[in-house]
Amino acid sequence: MTDFNKPLAVNADGIPDELKKIPRWLVWRYVNQGGSKPDKVPYRWSGEKATGTNFKNALSTFELAMKAYRAVYGGKFDGIGFVFNGDGIVGIDVDGVIDPETGEIDELALEALRDIPGYAEYSPSGTGLHLLTLANPRRTGKHGQVEVYTKGRFFTVTGHQINGHAMLPSLPQDIEAFVAKHLPALAHEKDGTPPKGAGGRPRYWTLGRVIVGILEALTEESDFECGNWIKVLQGMHRQFAGTDDEEEAIRATVRLSQRDPKLERIASEAEIRKKWDRFDATGGITIATLIAMAGGRDECRWRVKNHELREANKEQRRQSEERKANAQGGRQA
Repeated sequence: MTDFNKPLAVNADGIPDELKKIPRWLVWRYVNQGGSKPDKVPYRWSGEKATGTNFKNALSTFELAMKAYRAVYGGKFDGIGFVFNGDGIVGIDVDGVIDPETGEIDELALEALRDIPGYAEYSPSGTGLHLLTLANPRRTGKHGQVEVYTKGRFFTVTGHQINGHAMLPSLPQDIEAFVAKHLPALAHEKDGTPPKGAGGRPRYWTLGRVIVGILEALTEESDFECGNWIKVLQGMHRQFAGTDDEEEAIRATVRLSQRDPKLERIASEAEIRKKWDRFDATGGITIATLIAMAGGRDECRWRVKNHELREANKEQRRQSEERKANAQGGRQA
């Protein structure tokens, strides 16, 4: 059983120099937030909680993060972390694939090590595998035991290398086969198709579904309050921060919130972006919260289907009018 009170101590000598030179480091500690296991919560080296897209308020040099970690190891901070910002460095997390007693690595981990050239290490619990490489995967996110991120997230870094995987590659790698196999159709992909067995779970809702099924309904309510608007913004941040839809999600929130005169002062684009950058990426308000606020899942799904039906009818009418116009043009000729 994993002992979260004793994460692996950071081995600074084992971390690639290429990573150390990039000033995107922070510190973290385990915090019990009511889940089945403690969360890894990020902090600035000086002790403030990390917030905002890409944790902008918390980034520091490797040396400063290590200094803060060493000063209070076993007390305030449990480790250090590296932040991804979309510059080509990719993190792959494969969870629960290493036996902490024997060190045996299972088939999924061996597959990742075989298919993804790059730096690899043990996770703080000693039961997971972290890989960092250079790539531009078409999909990112989480499915099953596998997580892949390019921005908007941080990875804990232990420096406990796995033999033969001590460096970042010098050139971008093709990891599409591994990603396509283990991350089928994620939330921010444009087709909106959830993975097999997802059952339309809220975390797979696309931006289009969220706007039609939730946001439009909420912002049309006469008693929509400032506190509810803040929850909407937090839920949108949790769902879309660090994804390809982030900018459009911000614009949609601005557009819809400005429908209500009560929100005019606090819902400017500048204010929304300021709040967005301050939100904690691990905050408790999710799309599921917003679905409940908007009348429940069945009601939201009905609105989405109704919208899709209206759009389909519009398209049918457009095509019918186009055929009629073409037929008339043919007779006149």
